[in-house]
Amino acid sequence: MQNSLRTHFLAVAILAFGALVAPACDDDNDDEDPQPDAAVDVGDVADGDDAADAPGDADDGQAIMIEGLSAPVTVQLDDAGVVHIDCQTNLDCFAAQGYFHAQHRFFQMDLIRRQIRGQLAEVIGTTGLSSDRSFRQLMATRQGEPLEEAYLAEVSPHTREILDAYSTGVNAWLDKMRAGENDATLTEEYEFPLVNSDNIRDWEPADSIALYLQLAFQLSDSSDADLARGDAYAALDSDLARDLFGLEPAVDSTIFGASGASPTTSIEWPAQPTDTEAIRQAHQFLHPAHSVIKGALARLQANPSMAFGPRSKWDGSNNWVVSPGITADGNALLANDPHLSLTNPAIWHFVELDSKTNGQGDLHAAGAGIPAVPGVIIGQNESLAWGVTTAVYDLADVYIEELNETGDAVIFNGQEVPLVQKDFTFEVSGGDSVTETYEWVPHHGPVISKDVAAGQAVTIKWVAQEPGNDIDFLFELMRAGSVEEARDTLAPVRTINQNWVFIDTDGNIAWAPQAAIPQRPWASLELAHWLPLPGDGSAEWQGYVADEDVPSLLNPPAGFIATANNDFDGSLADGNPTNDGHTPWQSGVAPGFRHGRIVDLLEAQSGSHTAQTMLDIQADVYSLHGARLLPEVITTANENSDQLSAEAAAVLTTLENWGYECPDGLQGDQPADAAPVDDQSVVGEAAGCSAFHVLLPNLTEAAFADELASTDDYDARQSWRTLQSPLSRLFLDPDSLINGTAYFDDVTTDAAVETRADVVVAALESTATELEDLFGSTAASDWLWGRIHTVTLSSLFSSAGITLFDEGPYANDGGYTTVDVANPRGRDGDYSHSAGASTRVVFGATDEGMRGNFQLPGGQDLHRESPFYNSLMDEWLSNTPTDLLFERDEVEAAAVETYELQPAAQ
Repeated sequence: MQNSLRTHFLAVAILAFGALVAPACDDDNDDEDPQPDAAVDVGDVADGDDAADAPGDADDGQAIMIEGLSAPVTVQLDDAGVVHIDCQTNLDCFAAQGYFHAQHRFFQMDLIRRQIRGQLAEVIGTTGLSSDRSFRQLMATRQGEPLEEAYLAEVSPHTREILDAYSTGVNAWLDKMRAGENDATLTEEYEFPLVNSDNIRDWEPADSIALYLQLAFQLSDSSDADLARGDAYAALDSDLARDLFGLEPAVDSTIFGASGASPTTSIEWPAQPTDTEAIRQAHQFLHPAHSVIKGALARLQANPSMAFGPRSKWDGSNNWVVSPGITADGNALLANDPHLSLTNPAIWHFVELDSKTNGQGDLHAAGAGIPAVPGVIIGQNESLAWGVTTAVYDLADVYIEELNETGDAVIFNGQEVPLVQKDFTFEVSGGDSVTETYEWVPHHGPVISKDVAAGQAVTIKWVAQEPGNDIDFLFELMRAGSVEEARDTLAPVRTINQNWVFIDTDGNIAWAPQAAIPQRPWASLELAHWLPLPGDGSAEWQGYVADEDVPSLLNPPAGFIATANNDFDGSLADGNPTNDGHTPWQSGVAPGFRHGRIVDLLEAQSGSHTAQTMLDIQADVYSLHGARLLPEVITTANENSDQLSAEAAAVLTTLENWGYECPDGLQGDQPADAAPVDDQSVVGEAAGCSAFHVLLPNLTEAAFADELASTDDYDARQSWRTLQSPLSRLFLDPDSLINGTAYFDDVTTDAAVETRADVVVAALESTATELEDLFGSTAASDWLWGRIHTVTLSSLFSSAGITLFDEGPYANDGGYTTVDVANPRGRDGDYSHSAGASTRVVFGATDEGMRGNFQLPGGQDLHRESPFYNSLMDEWLSNTPTDLLFERDEVEAAAVETYELQPAAQ
């Protein structure tokens, strides 16, 4: 990129800089993350060939010196940029990892720690204050103490040593950068106008804790979903809100059911009878609180995670484990693809840590970590592999508080309880510091919205507000030798809300969604924990579910375990998680399409599974939603074909011929320029996929827009993805909706009573018009999905309209809730997607030990001129795996760069 062009863009960026930390305009995890600069290699480098050094290679003979190392550390990079660390002790490994995390991704690390700790304004000025104000209050105990400091005080001495070693490595790199040694340089983000690179401080162990809290916030604080549902219930008729914004998934596909096992629990709860009128009355208390609910929701949505993007309800993740009994070679297999924002740089960074082979330690693990925290989060060791998806536990509640007359206390159990008040001071680059006063309800949490005149406030109670030693598990997990040992290491985990799956070389498979699940004995449809609750003391947690009652599976009868953010046991099938014989576990699960398809594929190939079948399932782009919904739509359309225009009839024909697959239909990844594929059957599938995805928002609008027209808060077209479960039920099982087929009638018309046929015909007509607008053609052969279904790796600056640091757009396959998920926005002519598989991994137990491969959307290094910048994107787009090297001899053979880290004299 020419400097003049970069300077031009950065100058323009000043005008838009105020939007940098504003929320993205959709709910598909639009990202605000980091980006690149000139390549930076460090230390004494053996490039692996005789070619001239790339720009930034260290060729001055400077050694990389790190204080506290017990012995020299050898670091090698393979041709994918994976960092392989050969060290004498575990702590040496973590120090080296800290150095190379900083070397490759420091801007990403700096953002993560600053946002959670309320320190963005220190580097970007007043623009960062909104985020700082929000996160500093959210990331505090119920007494207002910073969570990162409170959690750090709870970690074990062993974990503290690891965090200290990692910090030492990061700070060694920062020292080199400040001194201009070893070509340690900041990336171009720090050249952005108004970004103050002079305020970069040293790394602290609490900064690594901030990453864990960022993950917990992203994956377990469901308060925004509770507020969104509360907003709907406050704005709409109770029955309409329950139908359209209820908890029922579209597909009854459960983890326990698919595995052939039954939930085990020692707690027996009586079934709850449904009293519809009582429910309506119970929800009435939300109406007068609508203003504070909207205020709280707006505040939470205004400051999404810069590292992970906005929290989106169903962007999802997949993982599954397969036992030896249904594999071809009699060994266990694991597959995992966590779905998050697709950012530049990628969220994950791959590493291999080995203090065993040539050292004196007991650590040898490889896999995906996140810069800012030591270790491997998804990965393997010699005998074990593990993966994660979000479990969708309900670990947070929202309360509507009654204030006293002066607004400095809440009424709880009939008594006034004073609010906790605490001042925080924010340092502002280029300006004066700002001091803010925040409030907490000591038995609930932060006051997010407050209206003293109305006597109301909104608070959030979240498991993470109670500090613990959660992070201790990560360093024990990497050393576990079996599935049983791995499950035991999760004991400290309370907040991160993950479906952990495991395999070991002895052939065991397991699922362990460990968390601190609140006991809610009062939970019912009348007192729903998935909606804002009264803060008067009638809906208080009664401790947590005992460890023995937390759901889990070990070697189930079906021979596999699959999770996809879906219902554990069918508790949500009736929209009521409180009447199923156990304490409520989840709320707001995924609609079930991905899990249903994964189970179908696992069962269809039982007995012949290999690592390749795992990859094939990860790459699956079959639309189960389309296969279920379209036959109903097509039947109705054919029965009323005389009402269709020629253009709408062409759409119908395309849908009739569609086999429910979603290829992009192009020969390359450039959406505008790539030629169509030669195979006309693939062209037909790409056209059918386009027609289906354009139909979905139009069909949703035709069905529900009239009912939602009573309020300005909801637009059926804009909310089409949220409404897919009720849309599916309307066509396949209308009796499961309170209002049933009445949704086909347009309530804005007086005389006519519209029918299902009217809705389908109208949707096909609008779909035909939109397809012509999108593709400039009425010929189905031109409706190639990859032309409009694209992905861009977005940087922090993209939300301000600055695309200089973005990569893309790339044409991509997949679609709404396909296994290879790529949920399109489907709004305002935009069918791109911004979230998807943030990495894909497959691990298999072999006779030689555990082996794995991976895919990464982007590259390992943030520096633009690095050979590892965005170097793996082509493989990610084509679902092509890269071997995760593990043994020292294969690493030595594949190394393209080698570095020696030496102990610094003390």
